[in-house]
Amino acid sequence: MPIPRLSRRSFVTNSLAFGFVASSIPVHAASVVSVLKGDAIKWNGTVIDINPLKKYYRGKFGKGIWTAKKGLSKKGVELVKVLQAAGSDGLEPRNYFSALPKNIQSLSGKDLAAAELYLSQSFWKFGRDLSAGRTTPAVSEPDIIISRKKTDVKGWLSLASKRGPAKVIAALRPPHAQYLALRKALAQTKSNSAKGRQIIVNMERWRWLPRSLGKKHVLVNQAAFEMRIAEGGKTVDIRRVVVGQPYHKTPMFSHTIQYADFNPTWTVPRSIAGNEIYPNCVRIHLIWKSVGIKSTPVGRLMHP
Repeated sequence: MPIPRLSRRSFVTNSLAFGFVASSIPVHAASVVSVLKGDAIKWNGTVIDINPLKKYYRGKFGKGIWTAKKGLSKKGVELVKVLQAAGSDGLEPRNYFSALPKNIQSLSGKDLAAAELYLSQSFWKFGRDLSAGRTTPAVSEPDIIISRKKTDVKGWLSLASKRGPAKVIAALRPPHAQYLALRKALAQTKSNSAKGRQIIVNMERWRWLPRSLGKKHVLVNQAAFEMRIAEGGKTVDIRRVVVGQPYHKTPMFSHTIQYADFNPTWTVPRSIAGNEIYPNCVRIHLIWKSVGIKSTPVGRLMHP
């Protein structure tokens, strides 16, 4: 089915100026309902995926959160400010509000309804990216085995309509002390510097992890070759660890520990035996043969 188009207007590429007056009057229900048909709409140079939003708006009979009779409501102004501050979490603000028109306070009818849905999509996407990460680690890298977190679009929108978007977004931010420390460090660093980019990468990786690591947990920092055992929020033990080479990366994963095996036996896996040990054995055999040493099938060395 073709995606319906709404009128195209000038849009913001950098930041919005807050020179408009917010209204508390909700957008007319029928105008929002009228654009809920189909799967998506094209508006102002972007595509709005309305499928994730239908359940909330149909339950509210199309009543808006971010828009008023004309322009933005107080919660809409608050949301745009929240999206503009996405850089403090290492995310790109323009990914969330670049299609919002400069003249939004003069919009009406279907254009205003589309703006309402666009802001809801932006709120949902920002909340998803902040709480779960922008990438899909379980799919994009074979050595990263972490399932993508689920999002509750209807629940988030319901909370935002009652408490405001700033409080909901703050609650979705990863609660780990390490993430908050990285966020503070980013505020003191240029985001486009080498250090800033490294901080942003590490913030993304923290977003992949569960919100709760458990009262007792083991955290392995591969880059530092270090394992920390935490209990009740305090580190109780630190150990050195060995990690794989770039061609044999140690996987990234998060899971519940079922048991611990101390001083385990280790059998060479078939992959290592076939890809690494056997080729070396062939090479060594040729060296031995060149100096007159033979190897028997049972492994005993014999001189000719």
